[in-house]
Amino acid sequence: MDAYLTLLRFHIQKFLFYLFKITGQWVNKPKFHMLLHLPDSIERFGPAPLFATEIFESFNAVLRKASIHSNRQSPGKDIATTFANSKALRHLVCGGWFNDPRSCKGYITAAPGVSQLFENDVLIQRTMDYNHACHMDDSNNFPQPVNSKVLAAENALVPRGLQDHLAGWQLIQLSAIRWNSHRMLNQGSFVLVRSADAKAQHNVGRIDHVWEAKKRARFTFWICYTNFERGGINSYYQMRGIVRSRPQKFVRVREVVSTLNVQHDCHTGGCEVSATGRVCVERQESEENHTTVVHKDANFFVVNSGELPRNQELVSWVDLPSGEEDIQDVMPGLEDGLAAWVRAGGALDDEDEDFDPSVGPTDSESG
Repeated sequence: MDAYLTLLRFHIQKFLFYLFKITGQWVNKPKFHMLLHLPDSIERFGPAPLFATEIFESFNAVLRKASIHSNRQSPGKDIATTFANSKALRHLVCGGWFNDPRSCKGYITAAPGVSQLFENDVLIQRTMDYNHACHMDDSNNFPQPVNSKVLAAENALVPRGLQDHLAGWQLIQLSAIRWNSHRMLNQGSFVLVRSADAKAQHNVGRIDHVWEAKKRARFTFWICYTNFERGGINSYYQMRGIVRSRPQKFVRVREVVSTLNVQHDCHTGGCEVSATGRVCVERQESEENHTTVVHKDANFFVVNSGELPRNQELVSWVDLPSGEEDIQDVMPGLEDGLAAWVRAGGALDDEDEDFDPSVGPTDSESG
């Protein structure tokens, strides 16, 4: 927890630094001030119990509903009552304890049938946008083959190396494999593969095709991929680069560490934007064109650091610089943001005009 809070505080400071550097106007937004109190709140009360679904988190929908059904005599009280009732209902259905209204000395909870009504009824779960499959144990239910035909353009012969390695097994090409409840492995996907040497770095590859191996009552899943080498930090995108290294490999699906969100390095490849895409109107191609990016190579890519799964091995492999040296001196960044605000027409108070960051507080002010 201590390491997590230290990292959280650093990233909050980094986020606010770059935000206020754009324009000092953001300093007036209360939500950004609340971010500074988030680590202390987590340290005292613990992380939020992330069991609320997206529908339950729909703050605006609950607010609108409470406002519409208010008698307009005391709308603030009606809205507060609606939120309190929703919170009490969630506490009750989740098996929470509350004071016994009859004795006022002990605590009671709802009978098991109340929580079972939600746990056992799929229709009620769907009304609250709850998907039980997302909370299943992936190790017991995945990987699973996707029940769809392989496209004619993706049909491939069994690689010689895989065929020799699995002699006596029946190999069936699959369109995709559902790796877990959120991710699929199919042709073109990038994956991080565990290295056979425990001391070596993991491998990165782009899946060429997916196979299921059968032998009597046994079956296993395999992927064939094109290997990519780990490059340096791309100076333009500030992301980890990878370069195609040509050799093709195969590995069992259980050796896949994580999937990767990889984007083409258009800056290095010199890719151009041209009006070659067709605009579809009511699912029909029209005569209009829209601009699309035409990639000139398939060798240089960057790992999108803006979307990294919560996988410590992947984060360690990407190993992006934290940028601590960029926010060591805060005042120049704040001055740039203040200047941008003034150029945009923002007005300064008299106290702000007299502000000099090089002058520290007086003894009376610091006391």
